[in-house]
Amino acid sequence: MSNSEYLLSNLDDVISVNSSSLSELAQVIDKNLGFLNIAKSRTRIRPDPFLPPYGAKKFFNPIEKYDENMHLIAFLAKQAISNSRVNTQAYNLLASSLYNLNMMQQVIEVIECAEKYDISTTLLNELQSKATLELGIRETINQKFTQLGYENVEQFEHMQLSPFLSYKGWAKEISGKLITICDTKNTVSNIYRHAHQDFDDVKVHTNKISAEPLVGIQVKQLNILLGTIPFIDNKGLYELDLLHNHLKKQLVKVADTSLLYNPAQLDKYLFSGKYLISAVPNNYFTNYFHALIQVSSRILLTIENPEFDDHKILMPDNTPRWVIEFLILAGVTESRIDIMPTNGISTIEHATILPMNWDVCPNEIAASRRALLKNNSSLAGKKDYYLIRKDVQNYTRALVNEEEIIDACNQRGIEVIDPLDYTLPEQMQLFSNARTLISSGSSSITNMLFAGPETEIIILGPRLFWGMLFPDMAAACGHNFSVVFGDFIAGNNHTKNPHNLYVSDVKSFTTLLDEHICNKW
Repeated sequence: MSNSEYLLSNLDDVISVNSSSLSELAQVIDKNLGFLNIAKSRTRIRPDPFLPPYGAKKFFNPIEKYDENMHLIAFLAKQAISNSRVNTQAYNLLASSLYNLNMMQQVIEVIECAEKYDISTTLLNELQSKATLELGIRETINQKFTQLGYENVEQFEHMQLSPFLSYKGWAKEISGKLITICDTKNTVSNIYRHAHQDFDDVKVHTNKISAEPLVGIQVKQLNILLGTIPFIDNKGLYELDLLHNHLKKQLVKVADTSLLYNPAQLDKYLFSGKYLISAVPNNYFTNYFHALIQVSSRILLTIENPEFDDHKILMPDNTPRWVIEFLILAGVTESRIDIMPTNGISTIEHATILPMNWDVCPNEIAASRRALLKNNSSLAGKKDYYLIRKDVQNYTRALVNEEEIIDACNQRGIEVIDPLDYTLPEQMQLFSNARTLISSGSSSITNMLFAGPETEIIILGPRLFWGMLFPDMAAACGHNFSVVFGDFIAGNNHTKNPHNLYVSDVKSFTTLLDEHICNKW
C-alpha cells in the first residue's frame, strides 16, 4: 500500500460528521430544488434551442439533474441513519427522495425500518400509503378509502393514471387501435429574435420546426368518466389540476396516480355513432391557447381527412361558447358538435381519440388557417397592436412594469387594446389586419392565428422556463417572432411558479422596436 493510500484509509479515524449535520445538509439541497422541480415538470414543452434550458447558465438535462440531486439527498440521509438509527428527519428525507425517484418498494422498506425504532411521522405515514397505492395493492386501497369515511368500499372502482406522454402505451392498455390520421411532411422556419438586458444587441436566429405525424386511437364501446376524455374505463392520462372543482367531489385522490370513484352514483349516457374526442385535460377546453391550438386545430386537420366525414365532434359540457364559435367560423356546422355531460359515465359506440401533443404542429396550424380563410375575408396587414389584459389581477403571469411598455408603444403609434372587449368574430377581423402584435406573454397572442403571413409577433416574458410554444406557432403561421426576456422579481431561487410576477427591460424592448420593427413601417 502506498503512503497516500495508507493516509486515505486512516481518514475515517480523524474525520467526524454527526448524523444531524448530514441530514441538515440534505435539507439544504432539498430546499433549493424548487427551480429544478419546475424545470423538470416543463420538459414537455420544447426548450429554446438557442438558450440554455429554462434560463440557466449552461445547457443541462433538468430531469437528470433533478434525479442526481435526489440521489444525493438519499445518500446523505442514508449515511445520517447509519450514524444514528433514531434520526427522524433523516428518515423523512430518505423516504421522500426515494418516492420522488419512483422507488416505491424501497420507500416502504425504509418506513418499516423506521417503525422498528418507534419512529412515526405524518410524512412517513402519507408516503407509506401513497407508495403502497402506487404499487396497486387493492387491499390497501380499500383500507385507505375506509379511513376516509366512505362505506361500501367494494362498489368503488380504482382509476390508475399515467402521464400524457405515455399516449401510445396507454392505447395498448385500453385495447385501442393506433391509426395515422395525417403524415404530410411539412417543415417551416422564421426569423426569431432574442432581446435581453444581458445581451449586447438583439440576437437574430432562424427557428425551424417540422410536422410530426398525427395519430389517433380507435376504440369501440368506450367509457369516459366525468366527461374528461383522458379518464377511460380504469385507465387514465393525467395532468396537474386536471378537473374543475365541481368534478373533484366525484373522485377521491388516494395517491398521485390513483383515484377512486363509485360508478353506482354516476349517471349513464350513451352516444351512438362515430365521434372524434380530444385526450386533453378537461380544463384545457376553457384556455384560449390550448382550446384553439391543441384542441380545435387538431380537430380541423383531422376532418380534412375524408375518412372522418361521418364522425361527429364530442366536447365536455364546460366547453365555452367561444370554442364552438371558433369551429363554426372554421366551417364546422354546429349540428356536428355534441356535448358530453361531466357528471357521469358516457359510453361512445365508436370513438377516435386525438392525442394531447404539447409541441405546435405546422400541419394543424395550416389546417386552421385554411379553414378560417376559406370561410372569412382577410385584410392586408397595416395595424400595430399591443394586447393588454385588464383582468390581470386574476392572471398569474403579470408584467409588473407594463405601464412603461405601454408608454413606449404610445410613443410609436402602437394601439393598445384588450381582446376581451371584442367577440371572437370581431377579434378575427381585427387581427387579420395586423402588421404587428405585441403581448406580455398571455394567451391573447394566440390571435396571431388570424393575422396574415409575415406579421411581426413580439412577446415580453420571463426568461426562466421559457419554452417554444409561441415561437413555433409563429413559424407555423409564417410570422416573424421576437421575445423580450424579463426576469422574475422574486429571483430564480425563490420562484415557485413559472407564471410568477416579472419585470421586462424597457431599453431592450425599444431597441428591438426601433432597430428591427418600426424601421420597416
